[in-house]
Amino acid sequence: MLVRRQAGDTLIEVLLAIAIFSAIVIGAIAIMNQGISSAQNALEINLVRNQIDTQAELLRHLNNAKLTSIGRNTTTDSQEWDRLAGRADPAAQSYDLISVFNCNGVANCRTNSSQVRPCEPASLPDHAFFIDPKSGLVQGKERIEASETFAQIQTGTGAVSSLSNMIWIQAVNGGGDALSLTRYYDFHVRACWDSPGSGGGLMKLGTIVRLYVPR
Repeated sequence: MLVRRQAGDTLIEVLLAIAIFSAIVIGAIAIMNQGISSAQNALEINLVRNQIDTQAELLRHLNNAKLTSIGRNTTTDSQEWDRLAGRADPAAQSYDLISVFNCNGVANCRTNSSQVRPCEPASLPDHAFFIDPKSGLVQGKERIEASETFAQIQTGTGAVSSLSNMIWIQAVNGGGDALSLTRYYDFHVRACWDSPGSGGGLMKLGTIVRLYVPR
């Protein structure tokens, strides 16, 4: 009886198969991680945009309260408008003052201080503020803190006012024509946070709301 000898795979063939399998697995994991990061980045941008839109609507509400109070008794909301209008600067701070780098000797880091890291209150204008969604009151820079996750406003509980994680507003006095019966203010609503998502790093979002009041 003739016995056939069956030769097995050589060591080189086994190693080659393992290498091919490992490359496929690593590629699949990388693609999956990239998809998760992209989804996280998109979610963060959407959430921050909603927060910015809320601040814009609160600005419009206070402006409407001011217009309604003209010739009538002042209200809390009209007084809050006067407060934020009093914070108006002659010009808006440039976004370039918030750098991608951490200011440790990097040449193009242009923050106010060499020790300021991105997305920290120290890099904001002195008159930066936000509007507490719970109370409708203007909150100053002392209630703005660095963001741990993404830019957001954390609503306070009880008598505690809300806290902003790097969402702020800078009011700019646009003035207007001397012969005009109205003046306008440009409100730069901005957000800054560090995103780990795909294409992340330092993320910046913002919008400008122009509102008018009688002279």
